[in-house]
Amino acid sequence: MNLFIFGSTGDLAKRKIFPALNEMNLKNLNIFAMGRRDFIDSVFLDFACKENCIIKDKIHYLRTSFEDGAICNECEKYLIKGETNYFYVSLPPSLFKIVFEQLKKIKDLGFEIKVLVEKPFGNSLNEAKELNLELTKFNLREDVFLNDHYLFKNEILNLEKKEFKQLKIVILEKLGLEGRITYYDSSGALIDMIQSHLLNILFKFLSKEEINNLKIISYNRLQYDTYEKELGKKSDTETFAKVLLKTGNKKIELITGKKLFEKETFVLIDNKRIDILEGKPYIKIFENFLINENKNFLTVESALIAWEIIEKIKQKKGKLKKYASEINFNELEK
Repeated sequence: MNLFIFGSTGDLAKRKIFPALNEMNLKNLNIFAMGRRDFIDSVFLDFACKENCIIKDKIHYLRTSFEDGAICNECEKYLIKGETNYFYVSLPPSLFKIVFEQLKKIKDLGFEIKVLVEKPFGNSLNEAKELNLELTKFNLREDVFLNDHYLFKNEILNLEKKEFKQLKIVILEKLGLEGRITYYDSSGALIDMIQSHLLNILFKFLSKEEINNLKIISYNRLQYDTYEKELGKKSDTETFAKVLLKTGNKKIELITGKKLFEKETFVLIDNKRIDILEGKPYIKIFENFLINENKNFLTVESALIAWEIIEKIKQKKGKLKKYASEINFNELEK
């Protein structure tokens, strides 16, 4: 069984993907790390799987190029007919089309493929629609899984859909920009967290009809007081977002923010709190992906709906306010 990883030299691969695969240590899995850097296997292993690397003999680094579009020339010799070839994609959405084109060519050669794509699915509603058209045109819709690692945390997996009057979903972080300056300033808390995570959690609680009838009541946005200093320029980007929604008689709050007093993630269902722990979701993600089990992954339809809701939320956009770094969430709520 072969797994090809696009984005293998990125921070996510180093922090989450390779540690998860190392802990799983699947005996029949060969891992081909695709990257633009001029690495040899030993240099790449020092980057990606340095300590207690049980799977070092299973990892092979393959250099690729995105400039000419032939991003999988090196991987073609390792593809196997008669079994599924797995592809994991952790790249900017602007590169998805190139990847999808190459995967179509591989599929047209008679190889069976499955593809796991990291968030976000596009950077806007229009981009998401374009990617959906590409998947349809390339006949890849049934082969692509969309990932949100929050959906694979134990407490989220165990959530049961039930009636409620009030629901509050909160994801708070202690960290600030964490070296993600360019990306974060162009997205902000609304897209980085609410579009990519909180709405996906919310969908687990609602029927399709309730999702279609969601009404946006308000959207409050704030920025922590040292953000512009870290960024090095003025910015209208929110680092804290609070969205109030309603569907039928159900009231919903979605809240996320950076540079707060403590990190916490929880769901409050009619005042009953469920804390969402860090856990090791990527182990569950790859366990599901490598057996072609898609029930816990996002669908393209849900990604499009999330973007549609974000567009409606933006229409409620208010004036940006400031908050003190490392403030206690309870104080911020007042």
